[in-house]
Amino acid sequence: MPAEQKTDVIPSPSRDFTERETQHLREIIQHLRELHEQEHASIRREVKIMFEAAREAIAKAETATEKRFEGMNEWREQSSDRERSQREQMGEFSSNFMLKEVADAQFKELNSRIADLSAKLGQVVG
Repeated sequence: MPAEQKTDVIPSPSRDFTERETQHLREIIQHLRELHEQEHASIRREVKIMFEAAREAIAKAETATEKRFEGMNEWREQSSDRERSQREQMGEFSSNFMLKEVADAQFKELNSRIADLSAKLGQVVG
């Protein structure tokens, strides 16, 4: 826009204001300050409410996390107890069983005795 067509909302400083215009501008400025203060107070209230809600949410999340970890620790402890018990049972079972090599040697000896006894029985009967 060319300078001569420009209309200012605020009058140029070269113009003298009447007392009435000055008072009116002061009232507008005061009203804008009040609106600004109200908006600022409103924002502060909203931020405070949001902050408190966030604080509550964090506290609830921390409590839920603690409970979850307590449950996980209980589960781990039960699993550990169960595994320990199974290992102990397997230890008992393994102590009740003989090694394959020992069993094979005993079967070989028994087969040898059976063969000897069968031969002797064949001689007595035969």
